Amino acid sequence: MYTVKIKSILRQVSGITIIEIDKLSMQEINAKIDEIGIHQVAFATKYETVFHVGSHCFRKRYRIGGTALYQCQRFDLIESRCKALDGWARNAITAVKTGMISQQTFTSNSRELNQFLCWSYKNGYSDLFDSVERYYETYTSYSKLAYDKYTDGKYVYHTAAIKQSVAFSTLYWFFPECTINYKPALPKVPVKHGYNQTSVPREQDVARGLGLCTEIFNGFTEALLNGWKYPFQVNLMGEYFWIVPHRWLCHTNRATPPEVSTGLWHYRSGTLKPQTHEFRIKRYFNAIDTIAEENKNPQVLTTHRNRLGKWAHDSFVLMFAANTGMNEQQIRDLEWLTGEYEVVPSTQGFRTVKWRAGRKTQCFTIATRFVKDFEQYLKLRSFLTRERSINTLFIHIPVLIEKRWRPLQSSALRKLGDAIRGYIDEGFPFLSYRQLRLYKYNYLLKEFGVVVASQIMQSSIGTIAKAYSSAADDVATKEISAYYNLLSEAHKKNIQRRNQTSIPSGHCIEPGKAILLVQINHNVAEPTCSNFITCLFCEHFVAHATTNDVRKLLSLRYFLMEIRSQSISAEEFEKLNGATLQKVNYIIDRLRNTSNEFNATADLIETEVFASEILTDYWAALLDNLVRIGAMK
Repeated sequence: MYTVKIKSILRQVSGITIIEIDKLSMQEINAKIDEIGIHQVAFATKYETVFHVGSHCFRKRYRIGGTALYQCQRFDLIESRCKALDGWARNAITAVKTGMISQQTFTSNSRELNQFLCWSYKNGYSDLFDSVERYYETYTSYSKLAYDKYTDGKYVYHTAAIKQSVAFSTLYWFFPECTINYKPALPKVPVKHGYNQTSVPREQDVARGLGLCTEIFNGFTEALLNGWKYPFQVNLMGEYFWIVPHRWLCHTNRATPPEVSTGLWHYRSGTLKPQTHEFRIKRYFNAIDTIAEENKNPQVLTTHRNRLGKWAHDSFVLMFAANTGMNEQQIRDLEWLTGEYEVVPSTQGFRTVKWRAGRKTQCFTIATRFVKDFEQYLKLRSFLTRERSINTLFIHIPVLIEKRWRPLQSSALRKLGDAIRGYIDEGFPFLSYRQLRLYKYNYLLKEFGVVVASQIMQSSIGTIAKAYSSAADDVATKEISAYYNLLSEAHKKNIQRRNQTSIPSGHCIEPGKAILLVQINHNVAEPTCSNFITCLFCEHFVAHATTNDVRKLLSLRYFLMEIRSQSISAEEFEKLNGATLQKVNYIIDRLRNTSNEFNATADLIETEVFASEILTDYWAALLDNLVRIGAMK
């Protein structure tokens, strides 16, 4: 879990024990505190953030460079602090283990508590734990400071409110024996019920962001997995650019490297520029050595290949967030242990990826076409983590390879966007997890309706309606009202066609009374009402020039073509299903000929069926069942 540096520090510095909250039970943690004392304890969460709570038991503490740990002297130990922090630690662990707060909240509150205590030490309140009265006095001053900064505009509402609440809410954790009913100090930051709504990103912004991230992921992943040697070219934004082993890895038309880079590298050819200046001559030969080192064994994760991996990995995180619509915490919490997974059918045009991690089943739903990208990411992840044990699906890859690899950190998309704007595309759009989730809500509602959106996003219809309040009013009204108009529309159609019954391949005017068409000259199966494929050869079968019926027929054709790919031979398929396929094509052609407008509509539906697998429910379910039982792949 920890780097060689951290392990070395723990060996050299006595009096620090890191307790991993995620790996020990509440009883084990309490027993450990009893054994070593709170003054030696530092807590670590599953996100590998560390809070050295024991360091606050001492009068003076000295930061160990590059870590969240402190070195303290035994003679600086203060008994009153030990007692108060012991109470806080046990209450905090109880809250985490009983589900009252998450480890993420524990980390956030610990950070705020640390800031409060540090402020107290510097402002004459180092004795705040001597008594509950003194602590309340300290908290009151700190609360007033937070309020003043809020009114001055230095703190936003959330920052000021959290600083006031954390310092007060932990009072009874520090002093569990206190019987006085303390009230929050005044003045309080006024409660703010409103919030800044996240706007749905523009379609062109999402297209630009996804497009570039997809190119980065595909290009850099291919280079790493295939062992390309420096320099090499990748396609970004419609052009091929040379990638060199340098911090500023390429020169695109939308971002200009600094002179210190362009003076050494000729980015248009991927070569080094001959140098005459003494300082640049040294850098020139260092660059030659770097190229030789990077190309010596392309399968080894060197400094610059590690950076390529980080670019590819983080770009895929944005692609994944856009395709799944999952929020940031859900993505960070995805575990990955054995590497075994299965892809099972979901709603039309989508697949669900499932696997087990420990005792939990993890899953997410993605578009069918995104499955290949996910499998490519798993190959990249395997390449990057060959010598490391990482138990989360996504990881934080440090820029320097020797630093600690951890689970994905917060704000990964913001940091990725900053990097792309700095090195590749200055106009790269700002895209957050919430914006991408809202965009997917928007897309699903427009393309599939509110019911499918609710199933895929695993959200209630009310939640989707609430999310849609961030969209344009006309769009929101149109899409949400469409769902509530669905029942009345279906009722009208039912009245209009009360003498016909809808079936998966079209409509039937006499259900239960199948009669073979007289004009059929081929050897076909006798029509039966239990097999909707044979309905095509029944006297009572009808098809209308409607989007619904043409989608039924195109879905049937898609189903037959899928069967064809699994048949023993083309001759066998033709023998069993040739006449049916011809009949489907004949009916579709007749429907297309009704008008030019309907022919264009049929073209659009055909694209949706064959490109995006948006089938009618019956044929989609039948196809999914065949895949599930192993009859088809």
